[in-house]
Amino acid sequence: MKGIKPQQAPFTIQVEPTEGCNLGCSFCGLRGMKPKGTKPWKFMTIDTAKRIADEVKRVGWRCKIVFAMHGEPTLNENLFKIVHIFRKRLPNTVFHIYTNGYAINRAQDVDDYVGKLFNAGINNI
Repeated sequence: MKGIKPQQAPFTIQVEPTEGCNLGCSFCGLRGMKPKGTKPWKFMTIDTAKRIADEVKRVGWRCKIVFAMHGEPTLNENLFKIVHIFRKRLPNTVFHIYTNGYAINRAQDVDDYVGKLFNAGINNI
């Protein structure tokens, strides 16, 4: 298309709602940093989520957002709020979440928990 420059990499931004995990998988890089289940886990704050989402919006970056990195995102009690913050600011962005299913499997109603993830703005689990 004339006049439109192709976007340069990165095409994916990883957002880490939680640093820390309840597992100790042999293939995970976090295992080399922390033994299985080592606490304290560190959680992204609402303010940090707002700052990141606002900055991505401000620069007009068109990419997908992946909620995962060196931790289990569902350990963060503010996960739904964090995802919603990103969705509100980046309505056309594709959001993925990579999870070991910890909170999903512990939920009294699995369908309800998964529904809340999708309602908050997740596209793919």
